[in-house]
Amino acid sequence: MSTWLYDEHGVPRMRLVYDGRILDIENNIVGWAAFPEGAVYSNELTHVGWFKNGLLRDNDGWVVAFTRDAHDPDMPGLPDPMIPPNIPDPASNLTLPNFPVPSPPPEPYALWSAVPLERFFD
Repeated sequence: MSTWLYDEHGVPRMRLVYDGRILDIENNIVGWAAFPEGAVYSNELTHVGWFKNGLLRDNDGWVVAFTRDAHDPDMPGLPDPMIPPNIPDPASNLTLPNFPVPSPPPEPYALWSAVPLERFFD
């Protein structure tokens, strides 16, 4: 099972899969979320942000993406999410990476990040 990540315009750009993979629209792994703490990493295992309460935030605490069920007192106004494409979840037979210790979570801000979701994991 997965949940769509929407950008600041409400466009579905990526999916967060139950096993922690973050996939782009073509099912390529672009990053990872380490649960339960919610640290988010690039493919190179660089700590790039945090996922909590349905919001993906950068390391400065600014919002990069949201899910349909996002709820947080410190979030910007969210656009109406567009209808996502019907893409089945890929099978999971991956071994999770050994995630490094993340930096502490930042103070959350009700602002959008200057880095758009489609470039966040670059």
